[in-house]
Amino acid sequence: KAVNKEAQLVFNKAKKKGSKIPLDVDAKVIRKEGDSTIAEGGVSVSYQDSFIESDKMNYNSKTKFSNLKGNVRISDPGGEIRAEEIDVNLDTKEGTFKKSKINLEDSDFKINASKATRLKNDYFLFDDVDFTTCDCADDEDCAPWSFSSTHTEVQKDGYGLAENAVIRLYGVPVLYTPYLPFPAKSKRQSGLIAPRVTYNNRRGFIYYQPLFLNFDDSFDSTITPLIETNTRYGSGFELRKQFTKDNYLNFGFTGVNESLRRSKRVVDGNEVDSVDLQGTQLPQGMDTIPENRSGGYLRGFFSTPKDSHSVSLIIDAKYAGDDVFLRELEGVDIDDTETANLNSEIVMRTPLSNSFTLTGGT
Repeated sequence: KAVNKEAQLVFNKAKKKGSKIPLDVDAKVIRKEGDSTIAEGGVSVSYQDSFIESDKMNYNSKTKFSNLKGNVRISDPGGEIRAEEIDVNLDTKEGTFKKSKINLEDSDFKINASKATRLKNDYFLFDDVDFTTCDCADDEDCAPWSFSSTHTEVQKDGYGLAENAVIRLYGVPVLYTPYLPFPAKSKRQSGLIAPRVTYNNRRGFIYYQPLFLNFDDSFDSTITPLIETNTRYGSGFELRKQFTKDNYLNFGFTGVNESLRRSKRVVDGNEVDSVDLQGTQLPQGMDTIPENRSGGYLRGFFSTPKDSHSVSLIIDAKYAGDDVFLRELEGVDIDDTETANLNSEIVMRTPLSNSFTLTGGT
């Protein structure tokens, strides 16, 4: 390993004022050229809370900017950036990132951009960019939703504005808009969640559109209108409350109308109602699909402070209006879809001693 001592000294002095953590660089070759200190070959850098890898790094002690080229990766607690080339000030983290892939931990955003620029006060510019919050393997276009834009500007913990935006579902363009505003806040907030959009030969076009409502840090709700064009329409509702770290109460209800699967047909000269079962096998004693169907759950856990007289209450109540409700509706969080019988329980427990616990329930 060829290390120029003067060059290494420059790296060791490259640190933020008041910081006790130096710029720790490792590479096959490190040399100094004027104000620049160059590291080449398997470059790895540890600086403050960031870890950097690249094929080549050129650090300018005057401008405090570093140019990194080839297989660049920067990771820190906020996420990870991969790029072909980066010009960045390691102190302020302002810079330009070319052909970059960015994963942001706090917001779950995955960003691919031909060029990304970070300015002061966490203001970002993106050119020819794709955004999504869905996980996909590298080079696979499997995201249930995404949007692309020719130019986007984002204020962290504020809002973003995308120009010439195209919204895609499973890679298929479904909407174009010249401007698309969107939230870019790390804290939870109310708004639309990515929809579920599919097509089924029996059930037709399927569209579920969740709306998330955030009341405070421990109380939220989700309302999910749904339609299956050959079968049903309706809505789901969930309410979640976290009282303490261990104590919570969750409630969910889904109601649907099955009139879309009903039609009229003539039998022996008489017009009668016909219900398309769409391949559903009805259990014995069930003659048809009800027109109005519903199901729901109530789950909770409550406990008093843990001592010799502590009491805990466990609630797991489930309801389905008919025997095939869970099998017919997807995404209903009541029980396993293959469950034949729903079992609800309410259990109360209290310790009698270090060795015995009294349990009662129904």
